[in-house]
This record gives sequence, structure tokens and C-alpha cells, in this order.
Amino acid sequence: MAIANSAEFASDEKKSERRGALLYFVDWLHTGPVRIFILTLFVLHITASTYLCTQVNTDFDMENLYLKRSPLTQISRKMQKFVLEESFVVNFALDSMPSFEDPAVRERFSLMIHDLENIPIYGMGDKGTTLWTKEYELAISFWGEDDTLWKPDELFKNYKEYGLDRKFITTRKDDQQNEIIDGFFWWITYHNMHSFLDVQKMMDKRRAILAKYSHEFNVSSHHPLEKVPTESAASAPENFIQTAVSAIILMSCLVFLFVLDINAIVSVVMSIISICSGTVGYLHLWGVHLDAVSLISMLMSIGFSVDYSAHICYHFFTHVKEDDEESSGADVEQSQDQKSPKNDRSSRARLEDTFKGVGWPVIQSGLSTVLGMIPLVLVQAYVVAVFWKTIILVTLLGMFHALFLLPVLFLSIEDVYRYFKSLYSKNR
Repeated sequence: MAIANSAEFASDEKKSERRGALLYFVDWLHTGPVRIFILTLFVLHITASTYLCTQVNTDFDMENLYLKRSPLTQISRKMQKFVLEESFVVNFALDSMPSFEDPAVRERFSLMIHDLENIPIYGMGDKGTTLWTKEYELAISFWGEDDTLWKPDELFKNYKEYGLDRKFITTRKDDQQNEIIDGFFWWITYHNMHSFLDVQKMMDKRRAILAKYSHEFNVSSHHPLEKVPTESAASAPENFIQTAVSAIILMSCLVFLFVLDINAIVSVVMSIISICSGTVGYLHLWGVHLDAVSLISMLMSIGFSVDYSAHICYHFFTHVKEDDEESSGADVEQSQDQKSPKNDRSSRARLEDTFKGVGWPVIQSGLSTVLGMIPLVLVQAYVVAVFWKTIILVTLLGMFHALFLLPVLFLSIEDVYRYFKSLYSKNR
């Protein structure tokens, strides 16, 4: 029994020491220089993260999918360098055969091919093009120009006679059951690209050319590396913004339902926006691009980012309601002068009660999360590195907002409210 009592006394003593430390922390937050420093730090954080967000790009390297020491990393790096810089072969498909017997149509088609071959910076000219119509034109040039050689039935017959490769065409049967060419394929090689950001630029220019001729030719283009590394990465900023906005709306609704206080909603929304922008900006500064890998980690962390702030807001504004209920239940004959000291101390008292209730759990939760990421630091892989960097940033930013920024904002708002209230009382 004595041992149990001694252990219980030691436990109570440790709890009182922790609570004492938190109360000292609350006293520290009340000092003017500390408030100015934290608010200045927040302004610098918002400024820096906003600027860094404007510098974020969606570049993606194939080697990021493998461990750094994996033999596939070097292979992927060399393959990406060769494909982007020397041989980026784009496949084109023409669906619905145009009337090539018309010289004007052939001229417009040749002009479109010329534009595709000579995209500034990335085009290789006609030497990078494999197109059967050029070989066909060369073959029939021995007999002179004859538009009848471009009629659908003659075109397919000559195509077979000249031994051109059947894999480049698709066929169908006309009303007379004659087999004719219905569409065909070709490819054009591009070069001088150093990253998938260049691929995005080239792809936009290529699609603009195809859109220019879309009323005449139904042409599609494709390259395997344009799907995930380019198009998915290009949509990453939009997807992130949509998810962040959804998180803001959802968390606002939840806070409103459980707290029913507009100040709590504003605090949570501000925390989400600040933490999200800081995470994106500082990850860019840490060498992480907004690609498909980092997007997944950040989207998973959006809800986690505001967890600490939500706990602080909930406990703080819950005490506001409790104080209001106590004030409404007080003696109606109590004078305003007698209640004013209690109201003056209410903000500090609520903050002390908040830190007593959730201060240490928030600190312990944040520290345990950061400690849990330490083993992942030893894994030499981009995917893993993005994950632990995101979690550490989100945790640190969340703790800063919950333990420093929000309490200072609560105290500062209370001071402003008292100031204007005193001015109003004097004017009366």
C-alpha cells in the first residue's frame, strides 16, 4: 500500500510539474515581445510560403520510382536522357480518310505535317518523320502527277503493289464492297527536351497545331511517357487545390457542428490554408516537386495538418461557452464592475485550461510522430523521402499553429476587443 501511495504521489508530482511548465509557457505567450515575434514570424512564413508556391514545378524523373542504389535507377536515368534529348517518337493516327484526290487537301495535309515536323526547339524536320504518303508520292512521281492515283480504290491497290507496310493503314469496304484505306498511322521524332516540363511544352504546341487543322483532319497523337509523367503531373496543382478546398469546407462544417463558433471556424480555415501553402512551398525548398508521388503524400496529410489546431480551438471555445453559461447563471444584481475582472481574466483562464487539457497530448503526439519518421530517413528512396519530409513539415507547422500562433491570436484579439470596448465606454 505504501509503495502504491508513493508511486501515486510521484505521478501526481510529475503531472503538477508538467502543468506548471505549461502555465509558465502561457505566461511567456502573454509578454508583448513574444507576441510581436510570433506574429512577425507568421507574416514571414506566409510571405515565404506564398512566394515558394509560385516557384513550384511539376517536373518528374523516372528514376524517382526506384531505390537510389537500385540498378534500375541508372538504367532509367539513361533511358530518360536518351528518349527526351534524342528520340522522343510520337505516334499519330488519322481517322477517316480525307479526299486525297483533291490537290488542295493534299497540300493542307502536307502543310500540317510540315508544322508538326518543325515545332520550334523540339522539331527535327522531315528527317524525323516516317510517313507512307511521302513514299507513295515518290513512287508515283515516275509516272507524273495523276489525281486518279489518289482515288480510294486506286490508292489501296497501288499501296499493295508498291509493297508499302500494311501496319500503317486501316481499311474498310465501300458501298461496292471494294477495300479502301479508312485511316493510317505515322510517327514523328522530336528531341532537345531535358525534362518532362519540356515534354509538356512540346505537347501543348503539338496539340495546338492539330487543333488548327481539326476541321479538316481528325488526327490523334500519343506517346507513352506523356500520360503519367506529363499529363498527371500537370494536373497535380489543380487536384491539390480542389482537395484543399474540400478539406477546408469539410473541416469548417465539422467545427461549426461541434463548436458552433465563427471564431473557431476562421481559426481552422486559416490554419489549413497556412499549413497547406507552407507544406507545398517548403517541400519545394527541400527539393521535392509537385508530382504524383508528393501529391499523394500531401493529400493524405491535409486532414492531419489541422488536427492539432482543431483540438486547441475546440477546447478554447468550449470554455468560452462554459464561461458564458456561468455568467448567465450569476446573480443578476451583481454589478458590471464586479464582473469585469473575471471577464478580463477569462481569456487567460481559458488558455490555461486548454493547455492543461490538450497541451501535453498535442506535444507528445507531435514528437512521437516525428520520432516515428526517423527510421524512414535511412531509406534511400525518393518515394519514402517525400513521405517523411511531408509528415515532418506538416507536424511542425501544425504544432506551431496550435501551440504558438493560435494562442497569441486569441490573446491579441482579446486585447483589441478590450481596447475598443474601453473606448466605447469612455465615449458613452
